[in-house]
Amino acid sequence: MNRIKLLLCSDSPVYTQSLSIAFAERYVFNVVDNVSSTHLINAALRYQPDVVLWRIDDLNEGGSIAELKSKCPLLMLVLIVEDPNKFNLFQLLSLGIRGCLPMRLLPAQIISSVELIVNAGILCLPRLGNEQLNTVMGLNPALDFNSLTMREREILSLLGNNCTNQEMAAALDLSESTIKSHLSNIFRKLKVRNRTEARRVISDHK
Repeated sequence: MNRIKLLLCSDSPVYTQSLSIAFAERYVFNVVDNVSSTHLINAALRYQPDVVLWRIDDLNEGGSIAELKSKCPLLMLVLIVEDPNKFNLFQLLSLGIRGCLPMRLLPAQIISSVELIVNAGILCLPRLGNEQLNTVMGLNPALDFNSLTMREREILSLLGNNCTNQEMAAALDLSESTIKSHLSNIFRKLKVRNRTEARRVISDHK
């Protein structure tokens, strides 16, 4: 069984050291190094890790993330942040981030999440709340979309951003058949016949 090469990154050496000890106790992981954000890209090029676990405060590091992904396109990037719900789901997706985990998680929970991301191929990303959803979609909060479930709102939001069924399924960890079923319900509730008309509803109510 091949071990998962893991590169830890944080500007707090104490934090990464504690995580390193926890990951080292799991044979499945091989922690190749603990580095600061300024040395991350060079370390990633040197070690070619499977996963980078990065403690980050905000996405002002977006340029560094994009550069990291361009130079090491196959690595899986997982962020540890104070509050994942403050982050824009679509920005995370566009940057190729596979996980955005809260700092409050215990090391064992972080390890389990990383294992799921690597072995099951799931995305551990924040869900959209009502306020965030309206902001991302540009919808007037006064509009009555109450007939839509939260999941349907998420899918409608992805649809408004021109995501394919496959991309929606990957983003929400659902099957494509489930996405199609949700889309049918959305079309029925919005009284539209297809994706184009659904996007028009979004556009008309911005």
